[in-house]
Amino acid sequence: MKKHPIRYDYFIDQVEYCRNFIFKSHSYLNELFKRSCELGLQLISSDNVRQIFASRAREEEIAKGLTRIEEGYYVFKAWFKRSSVKKYRKFSNFLRYELTCNNLPDLKLKKALEHLPVFEEKATSVLDRYSETEAEMMNCHADVDYFQKHASPVMVGQTKIAGLQVYHERTHRLLETLLHDHRGISEWKSMDVRHKIITDFSVGQEGYSRNQVIYDIRKLRAHGIVEKLPRTNRYRLTSYGVKIALAFTLMRKRFYGPFHYSLFEGQADTSLGGTKLERLYRRLDSDLNEIQYYLAGKQAA
Repeated sequence: MKKHPIRYDYFIDQVEYCRNFIFKSHSYLNELFKRSCELGLQLISSDNVRQIFASRAREEEIAKGLTRIEEGYYVFKAWFKRSSVKKYRKFSNFLRYELTCNNLPDLKLKKALEHLPVFEEKATSVLDRYSETEAEMMNCHADVDYFQKHASPVMVGQTKIAGLQVYHERTHRLLETLLHDHRGISEWKSMDVRHKIITDFSVGQEGYSRNQVIYDIRKLRAHGIVEKLPRTNRYRLTSYGVKIALAFTLMRKRFYGPFHYSLFEGQADTSLGGTKLERLYRRLDSDLNEIQYYLAGKQAA
């Protein structure tokens, strides 16, 4: 024993770290959590997950999803290699953000027990970035003033720059790309964005030319959505631009897209039956017509 002393060490195999937000009423938590999961499924991309963990991973090592656990609560989870960050309701008025790590080297940490305080600092920073991403998405409201303000042309010197419209496909693609990648490629060149749009949306080299991307970025600069870094050819989204990109992306995905591409176009006979979805579309169409007639009569009066 003296010649070959026995020693042992403790190592961490799986570790979890969480943060709880306590609500006075569970009704507020229900609506907030539902909206947060909806936005997360739509807007959190693989680039966002890399930014939250402040690390890089291949596309196949990243995933996200909404699942249901035994207690009947839903859980939104984003996987990063063998680690994950998730949010779920706990009890009736707890909103919990939780980091689970099954392999500490994924977070560039060592497994020895003495490195547990370092993991706590790392986990705190990960949950801080996750909370900031959630707050940024939840703080975007589809305010009509956003759309009215940016739909009008703006003057830059003696030049009139066109406005931004929700139905412009090029504008939508550019804003969505910058929104998903503004932290991962916080500083970018116009041709980098063009290449990513061509790759992600399969538009082809001729479908999005160099002149078009330069014109689109110039338009976003005129509206205060992106800014050019001094003495460089690089650009980045402004803090105001993030909100505008969120507002336009949500408006198109939630409202304009479903209406424009709906199979239930035209004035359908409301006396007919059909599926529940068809009946809901007819009811919505009738309500919109009623609002239109009411506003027209009010303006005439």
